[in-house]
Amino acid sequence: MQGTTLDGKHRISVDFAKISREKARKRQHSSSSPDDSKRRKGGPRTPSQSDDSRASSPVSRPRSANESVNNGKSDVKKIETVEQLKDQYAATWKGPISLKKSDYVINLHRVAGKESILQDFLRDEDGRVLKLNINQRLPLDDSLFDKITTMDMNELAVCIGAEHDRSLGGLISYLREKSAAGVITMDSVVTYIMGHSSMTSRLIQHFASNVDVLRPDTKCVLVVVKKV
Repeated sequence: MQGTTLDGKHRISVDFAKISREKARKRQHSSSSPDDSKRRKGGPRTPSQSDDSRASSPVSRPRSANESVNNGKSDVKKIETVEQLKDQYAATWKGPISLKKSDYVINLHRVAGKESILQDFLRDEDGRVLKLNINQRLPLDDSLFDKITTMDMNELAVCIGAEHDRSLGGLISYLREKSAAGVITMDSVVTYIMGHSSMTSRLIQHFASNVDVLRPDTKCVLVVVKKV
């Protein structure tokens, strides 16, 4: 700082250091780019490399409950023997089927439809199984196929009937000779019993394509129970 005397009484003081600092700030301000000013004021900025990597990286999301591990393709086990059927689909109903004067006890293994149809309508009020009497026949034709495949699945139980303590050979032979389905009509349900045929193979393919036990060499029947 340097002082200059005006009239011997008053002195003007000049701070040259302060002037130098102000000049330096002005030079720095004039050399700043417009982009720098915008960045300081909160304006738009060019994304950095780290921003690009965050934007381009895939966003992970939790897998929904209905989405399977293998992209929706269910790995259903093929059932080719009665033993495999018993392991995969436990029998939930066992009872007698009567044809003419012969009774056959079968185990029903449900492969499609509602379990409640079997338990609510093929048992009495005390939970005892009802005897199923075949009282009608229907031809195994396209009309029956269309009728069954268009039924409401909420009112249907599709089962494989396997022999229990007596061979189903007599029942299967009768149905094959007549080329027919045995029909059991009750108050609340209609039950269709069918042996192996090209039509029943189509039905199995429609309802449970992984089940392949209804063949000429196996003592099984296809049983469809429909609520009415």
